[in-house]
Amino acid sequence: MRNQKDINENVRAILVDWIISVHAKFKLLPETLYLTINLIDRYFCIFNIRKSDVQLVGVAALLIGTKYEEIYPPTVKDFIYLTDNTYSRAQILAMEQNILFHLQFEIQQTSSYRFLERYSKIAKADSPTFYLAQYLLELALLDSKMNQYKPSLLASTAIYVSLRVQLSDSNRRRSS
Repeated sequence: MRNQKDINENVRAILVDWIISVHAKFKLLPETLYLTINLIDRYFCIFNIRKSDVQLVGVAALLIGTKYEEIYPPTVKDFIYLTDNTYSRAQILAMEQNILFHLQFEIQQTSSYRFLERYSKIAKADSPTFYLAQYLLELALLDSKMNQYKPSLLASTAIYVSLRVQLSDSNRRRSS
């Protein structure tokens, strides 16, 4: 984000928050969300984005993410509707192509969510612990400064914190 001229951390956070709400509305897989944010961040590292194109980059990245992860991805028409007809089909598809070409079609990178799934199995974490850790990882998506940490470290920290919260909560109940 340091290289961006027209946008800043707040603009990115607003975009990510919007992507999260769209993700929830379509009931997409968690991995789709992490892949989408990863694509956005990597594209932002390559190009200076105009403020008017931020949502277009987000929609195109979400389109790529859904095509990659989902069995039944939303259509381009759905994304046009989501943006209140701000962008045309041609604009969205052109941005999708632009992102793919400039990332050299290197779409997949292991996300912190995949590490979280694995670590929670190893830790034999229950559902509340897993969902708290997942929430912590989603909070980390909002801050681009968290990109400096490896996905495995983010996941291990999230599971550790959620386990500690669960442990302290159960100790508090026992002492009451």
